[in-house]
Amino acid sequence: MKTFLSVHQNDIIGHLTFFDRMIFRGHLSGFYPTGAFARFLASQGILLKDFTWYVREVTGIIKNRVLRIVDATGRPLQYLERAMTAASGKGKEDLSP
Repeated sequence: MKTFLSVHQNDIIGHLTFFDRMIFRGHLSGFYPTGAFARFLASQGILLKDFTWYVREVTGIIKNRVLRIVDATGRPLQYLERAMTAASGKGKEDLSP
């Protein structure tokens, strides 16, 4: 199977890869083998009972890094209260300045 990038490589001057926000509906257990989540937490030295703390800590680190980047570049930051879903039209916010 050819990917979009391989088919159009002569017309593409670059691409961005990031993991910002994805909305999945249904079950994702097929993506991960049994025990993958527990192994990930163990690799980070996190006990399951400390998961809430871990998530809050990592979220804070990511948020602080984003804020530093925003400050350094002088770009605006706009927080969206909810995810926008094009299919349903629900959650759309007026993004005009």
